[in-house]
Amino acid sequence: MKSLLLGFMVLSIALLAPAIAMASPMGGEVDIATPRGEGLLELGKTEYGMLKVGFNADIVTEREMDGGPDFTGAELSGEWYSGTISYTLADRFEPYVRLGAAAIDLEWIETNVKREAEGDMGFAWEVGAKLFIWEWEDTGLRFSTQGSYRSYDGDYDQITMADTIFTDITNATYDVEEWQVGLLVSREFDMADQVSIVPYVGVKYSDCFVDSRLTVGSAIIGPGPISSDDTVGVTVGADLLIEENLAVTIEGRFVDETAVSTGCTLLF
Repeated sequence: MKSLLLGFMVLSIALLAPAIAMASPMGGEVDIATPRGEGLLELGKTEYGMLKVGFNADIVTEREMDGGPDFTGAELSGEWYSGTISYTLADRFEPYVRLGAAAIDLEWIETNVKREAEGDMGFAWEVGAKLFIWEWEDTGLRFSTQGSYRSYDGDYDQITMADTIFTDITNATYDVEEWQVGLLVSREFDMADQVSIVPYVGVKYSDCFVDSRLTVGSAIIGPGPISSDDTVGVTVGADLLIEENLAVTIEGRFVDETAVSTGCTLLF
């Protein structure tokens, strides 16, 4: 059994490395019960649970979109930055909210011309929840699930068509929505006094919807409503627990998208 667990962890780390190199996070304290401290000031501790705050940065380098027969080669990329507030109930259920900003770029081929639209930094938000399911006590493996929805409402800085840059954009519509549900498996390993690592792997079902239209001069451009080409992906990551009140996370996602995220969480 020990060799099986060792193989599980080696595979997790091996998968994480290429995901980062290629580069809505699923992890970030994948074990809901962590960090296990009382909070720096015990401001968020009650008899029901614990308040957590954090920051997250998510970089998506590639997500292929299905634009139908009229729009080919559609691809999404961008950056999401957000602050997180979550509340853990009985070490089993954790709803959370993320507020921040994102800049999303979209490229596609229309009428045999490649078009690259650069999005500006716009308001982004996310709501989600994590649920602890079960612990396999003989192995220390913990199973949990996560679901989330996030949205970006932005505008365009510029669009490039046939190597020509246009900035006189009017009547722009640019909305991005993503949702996902997934299953995660994790295990905690002690590294030193009050320091441990929690690697995890997971599978997720997710979809992304983009509504994009803009006018350049008198021409209306954009693939309109499109959705993800692939909807099933794999997540690999790790939480580093430091002292009792701090967790640092790094995560890679691939197959349906190529992305890497990092973040930290603090108990107050």
